[in-house]
Amino acid sequence: MIFKFRVVQPETAHRKPQMVLLIGRMTLTAIVLLAVLIITAATGYVHIQFKQKDRQLQLTYRQLQSREKLLSEVLNRHHDLLLQLPTEIESPSIMYASAEDYIRQYGQAAQLHIEAADLFIRGNWESCLHACRQLLAKDNIAAPTRLDVYAKAARCLHYLGRSNEAFDLLEEAINESPDDQHLRQMKADMLIMAGRFEAAYPILEELLEKSPSTGLVFSMSNVQRGMKQFTRAIDGYRYVIANGKATQLRAAANNLALLYAKDLADMNRANTYLTMLLALAPDSPNALATAGHIMLLQDRFTEAENFLTRAEKLVPDNIELLHDLITLHERTGRMNMADDYRARLKAMLQQ
Repeated sequence: MIFKFRVVQPETAHRKPQMVLLIGRMTLTAIVLLAVLIITAATGYVHIQFKQKDRQLQLTYRQLQSREKLLSEVLNRHHDLLLQLPTEIESPSIMYASAEDYIRQYGQAAQLHIEAADLFIRGNWESCLHACRQLLAKDNIAAPTRLDVYAKAARCLHYLGRSNEAFDLLEEAINESPDDQHLRQMKADMLIMAGRFEAAYPILEELLEKSPSTGLVFSMSNVQRGMKQFTRAIDGYRYVIANGKATQLRAAANNLALLYAKDLADMNRANTYLTMLLALAPDSPNALATAGHIMLLQDRFTEAENFLTRAEKLVPDNIELLHDLITLHERTGRMNMADDYRARLKAMLQQ
């Protein structure tokens, strides 16, 4: 008879590996939970940081919007009048939250500068020139302001038919700062205004070789348009639209609209760029005047009158605008109104 013995293991012998496994699982679960908590906390922290940064950016954006609005009277309005020939010179008032801060920092010189800008946009050349000469006699105006004043004074002299004096003034400025490329560009722009495109070309060509900029490309496009190199001018203006500052973009759209309307008689493309201009600067007196002029070229008299009268409310003494209003009323048979505008223009020119 064979006896078989069954060895009975103690109960704890079965439980020991199970407990080790359970402890291992609990430890792993705790590690995973801890990792999840750390990741969640880190994610929450990053999210909070992003939200704070986003709020800061939004606040900065709102501040910039507010600053641009506050400075519009000082800068944007008088820049709009210079859309045909802008220079890359900005008033030092852009460093301040408001025109009041600008005046507080620079005193009478800042106040006079703002008045000169307002006189300039209104086309009051004689008074603007007087204010500019007063500013140039002062020693406490900042360099960017001084360049802007030279630009305004020279243009006032040009509009008053005193081009030789304008160039003398620019030579005085260049002698004062011989290495300043803005002054040389200003001289080229003045040559463009005088219709001396061949004289402006080499100055701009040299400046573009040394330090190319969208402002110089814009000025060169004006030269090329004056020399009837329309394809090259169009390419230049389009480059400015793609790469320029907001003011330069509006200027390029403005000049492309006029080029297509006046030089190429392509009203479809002219209206395309005019639409772009009005979208960018719906309340700009220059944009409204350009729109009125192009509508006048198309015999769209009702639209022309709408744009021109809106522009007149903003710049009632602008000479070119008055010429277009005279033309509008003559072509629509309203001779009495044309005579009224003609009398206003004559009185202005006699001042």
